Amino acid sequence: MNKISILNQPSELVVCQGTHWPDIRILRQTRLNVLDTPVHESLFELLASERCDCFSQGLQEGPAEVQQWQDVLPQFTVSENLILQYPFTTYFFTSK
Repeated sequence: MNKISILNQPSELVVCQGTHWPDIRILRQTRLNVLDTPVHESLFELLASERCDCFSQGLQEGPAEVQQWQDVLPQFTVSENLILQYPFTTYFFTSK
């Protein structure tokens, strides 16, 4: 992934994504190759079997996922060289 410099051209990178995740359409519109699955745990199986190169998570999600799957996928890590940035609204609901 260190060779990626721009995402407005076709990429060999295969990104795994949850089938019903709202940002799957954004990733496909950037011409990334997206392999989707309806089961969250399958993302890790696809990554471990090298059917995809990565999957995107929010900044607040990645480190917790890495820690949770450390025993099964010790090579699983948060990339320090690649960030996908796009507008994505997050809502916080609170009580009065």
